[in-house]
Amino acid sequence: MRNCRLAALLTVMGTAAALVWWLSRDGSAADLGLGATQEKAGSPGFLAGPHMAPRPVLDLPDPQGWIQPRGRVVVRTGWGAGLGELGRRAGQESSPEAPMSLSVDRAGNVSILDQVNRRVQRFDRNGRPRGSVMLPTDTAQDLVVQDDRVLVLDRLGDAPGVHMTDLDGNLIGKLEVVGGQVREGGGITGLFADGDGIYVESAHDDLVRVAGASGQPTALQQTIPGRPSRDGRFYLKAGIIDKAAGRVYVQAHDRQKQLAWETPLNLGRPLLQLLLLDTDTSGRVYLGAEVGQEDPVTHAMSGLGTLVVRLDSAGHLSAVLELPPTTSDPAETFRPLVVGDDGTLYHLVASASGVTVTAYRFGDG
Repeated sequence: MRNCRLAALLTVMGTAAALVWWLSRDGSAADLGLGATQEKAGSPGFLAGPHMAPRPVLDLPDPQGWIQPRGRVVVRTGWGAGLGELGRRAGQESSPEAPMSLSVDRAGNVSILDQVNRRVQRFDRNGRPRGSVMLPTDTAQDLVVQDDRVLVLDRLGDAPGVHMTDLDGNLIGKLEVVGGQVREGGGITGLFADGDGIYVESAHDDLVRVAGASGQPTALQQTIPGRPSRDGRFYLKAGIIDKAAGRVYVQAHDRQKQLAWETPLNLGRPLLQLLLLDTDTSGRVYLGAEVGQEDPVTHAMSGLGTLVVRLDSAGHLSAVLELPPTTSDPAETFRPLVVGDDGTLYHLVASASGVTVTAYRFGDG
């Protein structure tokens, strides 16, 4: 089975409700320690940070006090190969395959990796189709769209690499990703880019720089200790302390690669996998997790939900948002949840009838 999380997707209507809670300013975490054993994160793209002691964790509040803002459906599309449609492939010996990854640019335009149809489908901020970027592969799994180029990670093909095109689909080049600090394509767990370069994440650990900001290839030796924050201050890591108990942690290292802060959290519910670790341009940190339980015999799911925890730039908990489930019917996906520059969350969910991308706000701008 492919080394990516299996997610089943459930349709979210335009009036779908989310739950949000606000923390008072005196609720910051303190007395954090290092020590015992930590479970590795169970979703591609997460780093295996230092071992964490399962002690002083910050509990999330009782959800009875949460309020219910509504999400806004940005994209709704059916299955197919036409403009604005997305491909779905039935699994023969594995799970069905649906669109793998989601990316949102600074203007709010949405791009969806439609690898079944060998393309990236682009939509404007109102959900209108803007055309397709054709790809040379149908095994791509991750996507990053910058201002003037599209980056697509193919880690499972015969020649793993990052395909670079312009927004019209013209091929710019392909970056090699195996060699140096990266032993094999299947061990890559994410694709990232910032103003300093293009990176792949190796085995849920350090990010390896594969190109400079201009897209020129580099030797696969230089690493950074986590995902770069959008305000340029930190490198971020996240991982699971105790899956059954729902305990996780988030760390930030400064640009000198020294630990700046760490925040362990108790989500209060069993954890299936981590879905998201990112920031907005103000430096606020977002951790997304799929919570719920899976029966070990029947594999039936229960109590499913998607929690997004927001921390301020010092690692203090400020808000919690609960979205509809991301996992309920097994379809492979890689990056179904992303954050816009302004802190808007975009959630990709699929069903028998097609795909929706719903935007959610925490409510404070």
